[in-house]
Amino acid sequence: MKIQIEAKLLEDLVGTVAQAIGSRPVRQENECVFIDVHSDSGTPIMTAFASDNGTAIRKVTDRITAIEDGCALIPAKQMMAFVKLMDGDVTMTVDDHFKCTLKCGAKKVNISCMDFGDYNADFVDMREPNTVRMNGDDFGKAVDSTLHCVSTDQGRMILTGVNFAFDAVRGICEASGLDGFRLAKVAVPAETNENFNVTIPEAGAKLIAKLIKGGENVSFRFGNGMVIADNYETSVEVTLLAGEYMDINGLIARQGDGKMHAKVNAEELLDATKLAMIATGDAQKGLIVLNFSGEDAMQVYARSDSSDAASEVYCMRNGQM
Repeated sequence: MKIQIEAKLLEDLVGTVAQAIGSRPVRQENECVFIDVHSDSGTPIMTAFASDNGTAIRKVTDRITAIEDGCALIPAKQMMAFVKLMDGDVTMTVDDHFKCTLKCGAKKVNISCMDFGDYNADFVDMREPNTVRMNGDDFGKAVDSTLHCVSTDQGRMILTGVNFAFDAVRGICEASGLDGFRLAKVAVPAETNENFNVTIPEAGAKLIAKLIKGGENVSFRFGNGMVIADNYETSVEVTLLAGEYMDINGLIARQGDGKMHAKVNAEELLDATKLAMIATGDAQKGLIVLNFSGEDAMQVYARSDSSDAASEVYCMRNGQM
């Protein structure tokens, strides 16, 4: 294999797919980026791929000059360290002895590659997957709005991810996070032909949101316990969490049967909470008190050994505690 590619583009390709590699790769080959260059369609295409522990990322580009097609399995950290120090066009050559040579101006480095003979650079083959189309920023909003309520208790694994419930009739996706103490739920537009729900692990949801950001028409495929998100040049595969998520709508309905319903302005409540949090100081279990004794106001109060703070927020309330 021999190609010419701009250094920043090569850095972006390798850096993007290398995000699939965990801190402790399962196998030595999972420390590597698989590079495939082919010109079968007449236009040279370069594909970068990496996978580890249930996550895989693929990124493609046609912005290369292919002198000779081929494949290589190259250690990701070492390659990234070298490429970051290069500027301009890079000539990358991989010979039959699994040696990768990167040459950029007066700079030249050699990297020992691995044998890619048994390496699997394919995503899971889904049979009749559930398909969804979403705006990448809407997916990111759903993740950002719920992650703070995702559980860290590994004994309740299903709650360590964000649950996505897709409604084909209403054309929405309801994302939820729940840790047993807090609950967050947000609805964003989504196009699908089926009603279904899945739970994506916290790290996987954050990774997908990061890599598809800005995509106007992102395709999601769900099947075989996996999700594959495609955003033009970048594709991400993540293993879903197994198990049945809690009935969020039912839980909210049960909570709604309480004796009191209160409605406040979100920005006013946030400002009052920020003030109260300062008063709690460094206390890890600092508490903020919400007092509904007033007729049309809620008091947000907190104190520590050195300070206290209180704010009143206009509140529309039905019933009593």
